[in-house]
Amino acid sequence: MTTRRLVWGMTWQGGRWALWTAIIGGVSNFVLGSIVANIWNSYSAQFPPLMPDSSIAFAIIFLFFSTPIFALGIYLSGISTGLLSGLITIKYFYPPVDTLLYKKVILLAGIFFNLIVGLTILTIIFGSALTKEVPVTIIFLVIPSCINAISGLFITLQLGLWYERESAKGISQNVSSN
Repeated sequence: MTTRRLVWGMTWQGGRWALWTAIIGGVSNFVLGSIVANIWNSYSAQFPPLMPDSSIAFAIIFLFFSTPIFALGIYLSGISTGLLSGLITIKYFYPPVDTLLYKKVILLAGIFFNLIVGLTILTIIFGSALTKEVPVTIIFLVIPSCINAISGLFITLQLGLWYERESAKGISQNVSSN
């Protein structure tokens, strides 16, 4: 397998698995929207309600606006995780030698990369509004960043399996041709 094919394959596979993760994330986003709606209604005495006594409508609006943004973010995160994994693979694990160490390294890199990217982007989006209330910070910053990190875990697991499978194909083709 050439290095060009390896990086392209990792990037493409990262995007492909990110689409699946975005679908799963859409469901979790709906659950998060429902939680936010219930918390918002419980604090309605302290804050002006967005929609009076309508947590289902709030959850639907939250889902409608946040799911496409979430899906796009996960997809771009998957592509960049695939590219990062491909570059780590070329630099340190090409040709494949220690698959267990390889899986551990790309798993940690994928998790931390996605966690840091998620925290950074959400901090930029929400800004100083996050520091005023701890529950709001947890709901809008920590939970989505952890979901993004879990998606990074899932994507890098699949990338590691893909690399092992493709490497085994290359080795078996080289053995059968000799």
